Amino acid sequence: MKSLFKKVVLIAVMVTGLVSMANERDVNIKIKGLDSKLIQFTLNNFDGDMQISMKDSEGHVFYTEDFNGIVYTKTYDLKTLPKGVYFIELNGETKIKTFPIHVKENKLEFDYDKTEVYYKPVVVVNESLVKITKLSLNLDPLKVEMYNSENDLIYTETLKGRMDLKRSLNLEELPEGHYNLVLTTKEEVLVKEIEI
Repeated sequence: MKSLFKKVVLIAVMVTGLVSMANERDVNIKIKGLDSKLIQFTLNNFDGDMQISMKDSEGHVFYTEDFNGIVYTKTYDLKTLPKGVYFIELNGETKIKTFPIHVKENKLEFDYDKTEVYYKPVVVVNESLVKITKLSLNLDPLKVEMYNSENDLIYTETLKGRMDLKRSLNLEELPEGHYNLVLTTKEEVLVKEIEI
């Protein structure tokens, strides 16, 4: 009985410490251990419509939910998951943030040092001017392509070598019609339809 009490106290201290570390890293996201495999996830969302997913280490999605509000709180029961590494993924309008969770025999561990943030390219169209920006902290390249309505490639460029990737395209010389702007990164392909 005494050793069980020590284990419970040790787990409570570890969870409290992990929650404190989470608050230092991102004040808008809190992961709180409620039980050995029960967590409460709270998010103050400032990134527009969001998809919240849980994935295994191979990228297979076993839970997904769309959220379009400010405050999100959900309790997840991970008792049925086998031991392994899992991820909570927040896919918002401007970024994707991934939190690893290690499911062990009778406990969970949160690996905050391995939290990943991927910033999506942002496209702003103002009449015939298209502005493209992307924060690339790892200096990953951004491939920019534009296709006309016949799917002919009319522009291509790879932006690289900087953390702040930017390009402005003036489309006023192009004929009226439908165009697709395709932005390719290591993580995703974004297609933006443009009408001139």
